Amino acid sequence: MPFPKTVNPSLCGYCLKPGRGFYLDYKNKYFAGCSVEHLEEIKLRLDRGLDLGICATSNPQAVEYAVKQSKSSYISNSLKNDSYKMHEWKAEDRLAFFNIFTAHYLTYESKIANEGTDGRD
Repeated sequence: MPFPKTVNPSLCGYCLKPGRGFYLDYKNKYFAGCSVEHLEEIKLRLDRGLDLGICATSNPQAVEYAVKQSKSSYISNSLKNDSYKMHEWKAEDRLAFFNIFTAHYLTYESKIANEGTDGRD
């Protein structure tokens, strides 16, 4: 079965690093990997019925960064929908905004994962 283009997991199912375009189709469920080796580890984990066992938390600095970066999108959607209340926006505009927000959040987190942080970023 070919990989559906609408499915795009963004984190490696083994280490939670950003996925790098490696995907595993396992019993019609799709997993991203950051490397071929991690795809193999994901398959082993799934074959054994093990849970990932890692929980994610949000980073307040990344949230602040994403808010600043997505401000123009928020304003544009607010004007387009004649409301600054997101729940009054069209569903597709809310989804587009959250996609942009999430992309900025993950961009910030990827930068920190790659370069580290001194806590002042």
